[in-house]
Amino acid sequence: MNSGYSFISFVFLYLLGRYFGEYVSLEGVRLKRWWFGIGYLVGSLLLFGLVILQYRGYSNTLLTTVFQYDHPLVILNACCLLLFFLSLSFNSKVVNWIGSSVFAAYLLQESIYFGD
Repeated sequence: MNSGYSFISFVFLYLLGRYFGEYVSLEGVRLKRWWFGIGYLVGSLLLFGLVILQYRGYSNTLLTTVFQYDHPLVILNACCLLLFFLSLSFNSKVVNWIGSSVFAAYLLQESIYFGD
């Protein structure tokens, strides 16, 4: 089991972020910025609660996959956090350069020449 650490999962999250960047209205996102922040906090608290239930001895398929990147709550949290940061405006050239080169860094890491 890859726990969501696969190329397909990464591409799905990358394309989801690209979709938000291209087709989601920035004005609508800016108006609902704090709702996305609250959604992230609530989702994080739910995940934390599931982790506590798991350590208390409850066994369920929903609980055993809490730490995986392809868990629905993790994806929902990622979407809320992404939309929250999409509503912010970064004017730093360094931050924008680092953000645009993340995919290239991932591809270099996964190559047989530069990776593990």
